[in-house]
Amino acid sequence: MTVLTNTTPSSTRSAALGGERDAVLPGSSPVLARRLVHGRRTMGIVGATLAVLALALAGIAGSQSPADAAASAPPAGAGAAPGSGSTNIASPTPAPPVEPTIQVANSDSARTTARGTATPGATLRILDPVHPASSLCPDFVVPADGTWSCRITVTSGAGQRLTVRDVKNTSLADVQSPTFSVLTPPVFATASGLAKGARVSGIAYPRAGVVATVTAAKTGTAVQIKAVADSTGAWQATLPASTVPSGSYVATATQSSAAIPDVPVSSASSAISITIDREAPRPRASSTPSPTPRCRRSLSSSTARAKRATPSPPTSTAIRSAPPSSTTAAGVARRPVSSFRPAPAPCRQLSAIPPATTGPRPPARR
Repeated sequence: MTVLTNTTPSSTRSAALGGERDAVLPGSSPVLARRLVHGRRTMGIVGATLAVLALALAGIAGSQSPADAAASAPPAGAGAAPGSGSTNIASPTPAPPVEPTIQVANSDSARTTARGTATPGATLRILDPVHPASSLCPDFVVPADGTWSCRITVTSGAGQRLTVRDVKNTSLADVQSPTFSVLTPPVFATASGLAKGARVSGIAYPRAGVVATVTAAKTGTAVQIKAVADSTGAWQATLPASTVPSGSYVATATQSSAAIPDVPVSSASSAISITIDREAPRPRASSTPSPTPRCRRSLSSSTARAKRATPSPPTSTAIRSAPPSSTTAAGVARRPVSSFRPAPAPCRQLSAIPPATTGPRPPARR
């Protein structure tokens, strides 16, 4: 440490002191002038000492590395110690809410996606065009990055628009999307199973062209049949026998409409399984025989049995009476003989009579 010493000769100091006294207080008393000069010296020495200390501190600060300085600095955002009198740094003011946006791309099916941007944390609702009080998808919260997407169900048509609403920030107005077009697949009215008349039918966009694709289940051969929907959207296609013979098939359908040019063709519909049967119906075999031959057989057999049976009173018979009884040469009385024919019984009665037994016929009675 360097010690400052006063090397000025005493005679010089006395002369200088005398000059300082005269310069400071001309005409004042010597005692007062001496005190003032002494005080000025003291202040000069103190000032010089402070200057040396300041230079020393500056040298020490300059020799410190940036890493040490960063380590010794207080953490950012740290509040002041209690009682220090300083205040914390105020948090930044949140950004004001922004209007949401919405976009929907052209679609060839009923399910599509709506996308857009909005204020992070906002709650959005996609208004239903038919029922504006409800939403096409449940109300959702916008993520922190401010982008959102939602799966929705739409119908066929050109130049459609959807509206998005911020239900949390009610000061913001509703926003509409740019126009978009949708052409959904047609729907089969024919159920799976036997296709009556080898026809398929369904519902499409009014006046749209429908292409039904029928694929054979065994060979995989596909045949396309075209049809046109009427003003109500109903359509029907008959499957030609030359290309769609009897068998099992899988049918799908697509449609296109000049009224929706932004969507050239729709996606394929849900498939149905149909069966084509072009074979002529076969006649059924009768389980009961014809009654005429049976009646004839019954009549012939009943006649033979009737000749062997004991005569019974006829219902409608022609009786020829024999001559009166006479006596033979031996004196034996002879009984009169009558000839009769019984009436034929109906077929229903003869059908229950079992056939006559075969064998030698008994001799006729005399």
